[in-house]
Amino acid sequence: MLELPHVLTHIKEKRGEAFVFTTMGSAREWSKGEIQERDFMYIPSSMGQLPALALGFALAQPSQRVIAVNGDGCMLMNLGALVTISANAPKNLVLCVVNNGEYEVTGHQPTVAHSSRRVSGDISFSEIAKGAGWASTTTVYSVEDLDACDEILFHAAGPHFIELMVTPMTGDVSPRSPGPAAARAHALRELVLSVDLGYPG
Repeated sequence: MLELPHVLTHIKEKRGEAFVFTTMGSAREWSKGEIQERDFMYIPSSMGQLPALALGFALAQPSQRVIAVNGDGCMLMNLGALVTISANAPKNLVLCVVNNGEYEVTGHQPTVAHSSRRVSGDISFSEIAKGAGWASTTTVYSVEDLDACDEILFHAAGPHFIELMVTPMTGDVSPRSPGPAAARAHALRELVLSVDLGYPG
């Protein structure tokens, strides 16, 4: 199993010029390090909506790579987004789902996909994405697996769906906003308008 901080550090070190969208626990951990202008921490958030936000941005900015780091609890709240994304097939989008089997930031409650709550069989988000029409899906269990994903994470045309199997965090896991959401959204918009990113106008 992976540790969430290691996964996020891996992305930070290799993301290049990619835009990175995070939410909930991943946004909390992402904001602990150096923040770039192409980072958007979706907190406060409407739980489940990060994939739709990332899809809209990816479609509006087809020349820019977009990496979205979603939670498993969030993904369960909007599985329909998987079909919407596969139907639009943005080549510049990578959707990562951090799977720790619980609603971490609200008190570590197990999700309905957690092994302790399953009647039978394994629940695989990557298999759900495959069934939703994604051509590229994979599950990552180890550091070695993560290293092997570098091509699809940072370079290859997508869309790609990556399920990251991580251990739950401990200690203070409450979400933390890096600042007023409206101001951060405005700053991202201003960046897009000020730099030649292929903004349609």
